Amino acid sequence: AQQAGDLGLLYQSQWQQARLYSRMGRADDSLRAYRLAVQSLQPIKDRITDSRFRRRGPFPHSDGSIYLEFADQLLKSTDTLQGKTERQQRLVEARQTMEMQKEAELQDYFRDSCLTNAKANISVIDEAIGPRTAIIYPILLADRTELLVSFKDGIQRYVVDKSAQQVTEQVRALRTKLEKRRTRDYLPYSQRLYKWLIEPLEVDLHAREINTLVMVSGQSLRTIPLSVFHDGEQFLVNRYALATTPRLTLTHASPLKPK
Repeated sequence: AQQAGDLGLLYQSQWQQARLYSRMGRADDSLRAYRLAVQSLQPIKDRITDSRFRRRGPFPHSDGSIYLEFADQLLKSTDTLQGKTERQQRLVEARQTMEMQKEAELQDYFRDSCLTNAKANISVIDEAIGPRTAIIYPILLADRTELLVSFKDGIQRYVVDKSAQQVTEQVRALRTKLEKRRTRDYLPYSQRLYKWLIEPLEVDLHAREINTLVMVSGQSLRTIPLSVFHDGEQFLVNRYALATTPRLTLTHASPLKPK
């Protein structure tokens, strides 16, 4: 594959190596192989998208598995890192990997590489983060949920022992109950999701006097409003200004002119 310059074959073989190293417990080797696989994939993503538009064939990375697996390995590896700078770099890399997944997802949906051209004019949201704003980046994994929360002074990681399937089941149930406008049957589900996704952050939110939450809604969470989360006494929207965005790099972060 290297001699032929076949990046499609190369990234798939590197991805396979990464999974094998992970099974063998060779975490550092696995991370190196995942990095190589993603590097090999990035230059051909647009070509794969365009070719799928023409032939409607299988799209190897459309489910985001390679990115999700890589992010999973990166997050796990932070447990063994001692230095704060190293941990921050690893968390940023995990988040950037998930951004690649979201980009591939949108390109596949639109069958077009238009997002790549638009990115040049968009700033990263947390580069302009205010001192009283927190950006919540949930990552739903097979065995747990990771919450990467960006504050003005860096990223904090929170681990919740709820799988992607468990969170998705609650989200779907909440979505169904919300459509029954004359009942409050949705409350148990909104309270449960609050307990899983917001409660672990509360101490740090209070300590930093946070008044604005931005949720980067991905996977199943994009289908429900953040405002409906309930702490048992009041809704989240009663306590915070709320915003959602599909990606950190898909929205203009600069404030609008008052006029």
